[in-house]
Amino acid sequence: TDVTSSSAILSGTVLTDNGAEITERGFVWMQGDGTPTTDSHKQVVSGTVGDFTAALTGLEPNKKYSFRAYAINSVGTSYGTVMTFSTVAGLPVLSSVAVSQITSTSATFTSDVMDHGGETVSEVGFYYSGEETVDLATAVKVSMTYAGGPFNKAISNLSIASTYYVKAYAVNSAGVAYSNVISFTTLASTPVVSTI
Repeated sequence: TDVTSSSAILSGTVLTDNGAEITERGFVWMQGDGTPTTDSHKQVVSGTVGDFTAALTGLEPNKKYSFRAYAINSVGTSYGTVMTFSTVAGLPVLSSVAVSQITSTSATFTSDVMDHGGETVSEVGFYYSGEETVDLATAVKVSMTYAGGPFNKAISNLSIASTYYVKAYAVNSAGVAYSNVISFTTLASTPVVSTI
């Protein structure tokens, strides 16, 4: 139950100890199809006879997992039926935006997709604004098709000696993910002079 892109809750029951005390119980699991054993990944749950649950964490998004309950007494190890579940696709994870080549009216934004969330990233880009909140309704959006690796965009027509706020975004089938917001300030420029 409660399957996410990186976790799931497993449930099982030790129906009877068959006359010998339970010394260990829990779940064994593995990625993909298969028959996990105590030589596979193991999640031990304290207790003896009765219902028990365990939370698996650190799973990969959009992957299939096989698992089953087990219990050990002095006679040996017994297993429950093998069951499977698949984690859901997760949102992409982005690096912070790096701003370079800052002039009085331009700058270059760079970011990278650190984790695709188990799905293909279809679109990436940046939002930038003079407002610290970078409101998506009013910020300037620059988008591009994702081709893999770091992505960047040269931005022009910025105001002189002004502070801007920028964040990157990436889109996959699970939705849209955003980086944290960073700020930068364009450079001052030479004065504007007119001879009359």
